[in-house]
Amino acid sequence: MQKRFELIPAQYENKIKMGKEKKRCIERAICYVADFVVKYPDGEMSVIDCKGWRTEVYRIKKKLMLMVHKIKIKEV
Repeated sequence: MQKRFELIPAQYENKIKMGKEKKRCIERAICYVADFVVKYPDGEMSVIDCKGWRTEVYRIKKKLMLMVHKIKIKEV
C-alpha cells in the first residue's frame, strides 16, 4: 500500500484580519509517497519504490527520507 511521508512541513504565517488571528499557508508541505511499505513481524519496515527513471526531485526526496526518517528506500 502507498504511504505518505512528510519530509518538510508546511510553512505558515500569522495574519490579523478584522481583529482575528489566522494562519495562512505560505509554503505547502513536501511529501514522499512510497510505492510499497512492508512491515515485518520483528518491527522492521522497508520502503520500496519501483523506478524507471530517477529524476532530480526523486533523488532529493530519497536523501531527505534518509535524513528525516532514517529510512533507506529500496529501488526495484
